[in-house]
Amino acid sequence: MLNKGFTLVELLAVIIILGVIALITIPIVSNVVDKAERDAEAASVKQYINAVEDYLLSANTDENTMIKDGVCTINSNSTVSCGTKSFIVETKNAKVTSGTLVIKDYNVVSPSTIVFENNKYSVDSNGNISAFVPVCELATGTSKAVGAKYTCHLDQDRTFYVLGNNESDNSKIDLIMDRNFTDTTVPSKMKWCVSGSDNSCNHDNLDPYIEHIQKVFGDIVIVSLPSKEQITNANGGSSSSLPIWLYDYLNGTTHSVSGLRGYWTSTPRSESAAHAFFVFDTSNVDYLNVSVPTHAGIRPVITIPKLFVE
Repeated sequence: MLNKGFTLVELLAVIIILGVIALITIPIVSNVVDKAERDAEAASVKQYINAVEDYLLSANTDENTMIKDGVCTINSNSTVSCGTKSFIVETKNAKVTSGTLVIKDYNVVSPSTIVFENNKYSVDSNGNISAFVPVCELATGTSKAVGAKYTCHLDQDRTFYVLGNNESDNSKIDLIMDRNFTDTTVPSKMKWCVSGSDNSCNHDNLDPYIEHIQKVFGDIVIVSLPSKEQITNANGGSSSSLPIWLYDYLNGTTHSVSGLRGYWTSTPRSESAAHAFFVFDTSNVDYLNVSVPTHAGIRPVITIPKLFVE
C-alpha cells in the first residue's frame, strides 16, 4: 500500500496556521522578556539608590562629607558629585552611567533619575523606581526652545509653551500655560478670579489662587505668575505685538473666552503694587490706570527640571 503524503494545499494551510500562531505568541513572549529585564534593572537601580543612602547616612556625622540636602550628579566614573563634595558608590551596579539625584534628609527623592544601560529610570514621591516618563512632551517646535509647544501631564494633559530657562537655576525651565487657569476643581469663591467672570480680582491678593493651582498641578513643578521680563524676553525684548501663544484664548483672538481680557504678571508698577503689569487681548503687556483691570485672571507658569522635559 502506498503512503499518502500531504498535498500542497494542506502544507500551505499548516504553514499559515503556524505563522498566525507565531504572530500572536512572539510579541507576547517578547513583552514578557522585556518586562522581566526592566524589572531586573529597576531592582538594580533600587540597590544603587540604597547604596547611596547608606553612604549619606554613614557620613552624616562628618562635616567634610555630610550631604543632607541638595542635587547630585552621577558621573561615568561611578563618582557622585554634590556641589563641592563627591563620593564613590560601592556597588556591583557598574552599569549605572549617569543621572541626577535629589537628596532630602539623606534620602534620594523625586525627581531623581538614573540611567542604567542607556535606559532611564525615575524615583517617584514614594521612593518607587519605574521607567522614566517625561512630564512634558514636545508637541511642536524645537525641543526646549522659546515658544515650543508641549503637552504636560499634570492633573490632566495641559498645553504649555516654553518661556525660557529659569533665571535662578539653569537646570530648570519655565513654561506658560496656553490659557488662563479654569477647571471644575476651583472653589466657587475663587472661580471669579481665574475665570474672568468678575471684575474684582486684585493683584495684591493672588497667593491663594497660586497655592490652589500648585496643589492641582502637583509638587513636581513650581507654579508662579509670569514676570513682565519673561514675557518681553520671550518676544525678543518687545512688550507689544506678542505672538499668539502668549495671549491666546482672550477676547479678540481665535480661541477667545467671552469676557476674559488678560492675565496678571508678577511685575508691579513702581507707583503702586496694585497696578501690576498684565498681558491683555491686544497682544501687549502693559498696565491700566485702575487698580483692578477688568477680567484679568491667572495664566500659570510652571518651573520644572529640564530632565523631565523632552
